[in-house]
Amino acid sequence: MLWTKILIFLAFLIYPSSASAKEYRVEITKNGFEPSALEINVGDSVTFENKDLGPHWPASNIHPTHEIYPEFDPKKEISANESWGFTFKRAGEWRYHDHLFPERGGVVTVKGEIEAQKPKFSLGNFFENFSKNTEIAFYKIYFRLFPQKLNSALADNNMHQIAQDEEEFSFWLKLVGPDILMEEILNDSGGGSILDCHQEAHKAGRLAYEIYGPSVFAKGNSSCHAGYYHGAMEALLKERGTKNLAANINEICSNFKTGYSTFECLHGVGHGVMAYDSYDLPRALTTCGGFETAFAKSSCYGGAFMENIVAAQGRGAIAGHSTKWVSTDPHFPCNLFADKPDVQIQCYLLQTSRMLDLFSYDFAKVTEECPNAPEDMINICFQSMGRDAAGQTLRDPDKIISICSGVPHKFFVVCIAGGLNVIVDFWGEILSSQPFELCRQLKREENKAFCYSLLGQRLKEVFANNYQKIKNLCQFAENDYKVYCYGS
Repeated sequence: MLWTKILIFLAFLIYPSSASAKEYRVEITKNGFEPSALEINVGDSVTFENKDLGPHWPASNIHPTHEIYPEFDPKKEISANESWGFTFKRAGEWRYHDHLFPERGGVVTVKGEIEAQKPKFSLGNFFENFSKNTEIAFYKIYFRLFPQKLNSALADNNMHQIAQDEEEFSFWLKLVGPDILMEEILNDSGGGSILDCHQEAHKAGRLAYEIYGPSVFAKGNSSCHAGYYHGAMEALLKERGTKNLAANINEICSNFKTGYSTFECLHGVGHGVMAYDSYDLPRALTTCGGFETAFAKSSCYGGAFMENIVAAQGRGAIAGHSTKWVSTDPHFPCNLFADKPDVQIQCYLLQTSRMLDLFSYDFAKVTEECPNAPEDMINICFQSMGRDAAGQTLRDPDKIISICSGVPHKFFVVCIAGGLNVIVDFWGEILSSQPFELCRQLKREENKAFCYSLLGQRLKEVFANNYQKIKNLCQFAENDYKVYCYGS
């Protein structure tokens, strides 16, 4: 009898969750999940009961891949009056949605020690990975002995085409590393003059994080509109979620040396939060609002609004996902935030991208629409138009000036400012003479002075205290205007 009690006691110590696990119930109704938020412990289970008349499908974010917690997925619909249960074995904040109605969602917060998830072992995967790693190791040795062969191989392959095959793209990433891969992405885009390279850079950042972890933020660069950092940030959020977002992001973004790089890091958070939260814009903005500083909040807001627009264009971080936070109203969703000017500004800084979608990319119609924004947002709207002018023309100075010349005269320099910012942001830390050509081609003296002054400010943001770099770049300015570049 004594030995039986001892064995039972030992079993309780070894398997405590089996004795104390609880079962919770969530009803699926026509209105969504009830309750929509649960707090449980590791080892507890949740049964989802379909109380509606039609089928439903509760599953982990992110829609439609369910990749945050892939086991949390019945893999099929749950018919009316049926149920499905799941035992949570991983601590964390697990957001989920209805795969058939992705706008409906909930969250299960699982308390317990968060452990790093190790990949499941299988003999097949072992030999497959061994073969791939051996091949990569061989090529690394070969190219180290014959570096000209690597140069030839890179010249013969177009990274924009390779990026369409994720497995091959990962192979090259492991072979040459994020830094060289980003150089090739930029080169193969003709320095951004042939095609935009943001999406390819975005994929490179996401895959790099999955391979190397948080150390990838110290690699790559901000070219291609910081797509690399945006992709890496989305992968980080996939791994860690948003529960301790401020601490996690501070760990990453505070390591950058300039305000520009920190901004791009935080902007990437906004993209990632939107994807993580299944494109629920209000929830993403609330998450961004949890940062302490106004700079961090606004940077994150801008990323969330941009991800909302590109998702509506079918180019979002999650393939095949759409957003309901767009409409035929050219000022939606910006007009929802009249009582939050810090949020509304970030919305209008991007809103002309949505207007162009609605107006078949007719800039003249956007010019007519911007004055219908709230009075204190009209300037911001025309700045957004300049940003789009640069983006749509692949940063061509003549075309940017031509488009901005169509706006009311008093908004011309605001439009030019939007275009200049895009050129600077596209190149980031590898910026050279590109933005100076836009300032050079302006005709009026006051416009040139404005352009070079703004450029001087941006150079200080991008290069911080590297005064020699700034001085060298300002040599590209016209002699009469170098003082504006230096002294702004």
